Amino acid sequence: ESFEISLNSAKDDLPLFTLTMSGSKVNHHGLEGDDANSEMSLVVGDFRMVSTAYGRTLESYRTILGLAPSSSTSLLTVKYSKGTNAVRSCNVGGADKLECEACAEIVLSPMRFVHIHSQVFTLIEYVTEGVFGAIAASVASSAAAAAMEVAKSSQTGERLFYIVASGSNLVVPQAAYSEKHFSFHSGNFEAHYRAFEGDVGSEAQVSLMDVSMNCSQNMQMVSAPVNMSVSVKLKPPFTQITEDERATKVEMSISRIRLLVARCHYAQMMHTIDYNIGEQDNFLREEKAHAVKDNTKEEKPTGATVNSIIKNLTHAGVENVEVVKRMYINFNIQELSVELCGDTTDDPIMSLAAVKAHILMKLLPDEKQTKAYVTMHDLVCDDRRVGSVDHTFRRMVG
Repeated sequence: ESFEISLNSAKDDLPLFTLTMSGSKVNHHGLEGDDANSEMSLVVGDFRMVSTAYGRTLESYRTILGLAPSSSTSLLTVKYSKGTNAVRSCNVGGADKLECEACAEIVLSPMRFVHIHSQVFTLIEYVTEGVFGAIAASVASSAAAAAMEVAKSSQTGERLFYIVASGSNLVVPQAAYSEKHFSFHSGNFEAHYRAFEGDVGSEAQVSLMDVSMNCSQNMQMVSAPVNMSVSVKLKPPFTQITEDERATKVEMSISRIRLLVARCHYAQMMHTIDYNIGEQDNFLREEKAHAVKDNTKEEKPTGATVNSIIKNLTHAGVENVEVVKRMYINFNIQELSVELCGDTTDDPIMSLAAVKAHILMKLLPDEKQTKAYVTMHDLVCDDRRVGSVDHTFRRMVG
């Protein structure tokens, strides 16, 4: 009736994330006469994922995935198929699965998801490299004891994850320790996450329907719900390629959107880019833990002991490579309107509108720079102040 899984770090064997499930049913079986293929199904009545209490994340953000505010119960259904024959029976929403060695179907009822960028990528690495990479490894008494074997394991074959959800809420904090956040609500959510073999990397294709946006002050920031698609391409940090090729690339396409931006929102957007999206610290450990880790670097082990190997591992149990990755975010918007407001979104000052808008943002942490390139067609700019309603010339640019 109740089941809890603790995802422990391979570095210190302390929890990173905890999965809590109730009303769960798990079924695992291999295909008859075929040891290379197997299927596992999981049905959960209530599901939530919580980050560790050892970290420095605000309590309100620790539940990374859980119930949406409007729901009293949740349901998670997972089907994981491994092996060529088992993959054939896996429904992945029409995606290509010919090269897949394993795939998973994940269906969520209305959920709330908190996006702290470094924590999300830590979890992705843990699941793809740590969990699935350790399936073939022998079971050890603790994550730290298994670290040496996990570090030697490598991924073979593509893995595809198909995720479907309805009525989802996404919270994007300004920082893991800040109460300010942006909140997105989506009517329908569909995503394909594909982890490729070897050093190719991974990619995600996300489709969102009826998306609305609010800030932590409950100000509406989108005049009407919009539809959008998002594509994300990731390269392994250790790949021997240029910085531009290694950068995380995000493509976001929107047909029509009217944004309402108050004076406080601009600073919040910039801070969110710096202290959430661009932040390297995952805030899953206390500051004292980092100090202890740094002090232990002074020790010089003479052999390949477990402790010396653990120091060079990530939380997932794979070799740690300190690489500061760039991120390129490309927005393609058919019809864009931005209404600049005063203290609230009910106090319009000026509006900008254009068609075929292209906005490229380059986050360059290695150069400590953020660059933006904007291209707009048929740009118009209007005076939207209440006091200028009767003015003859309200259009300033057109």
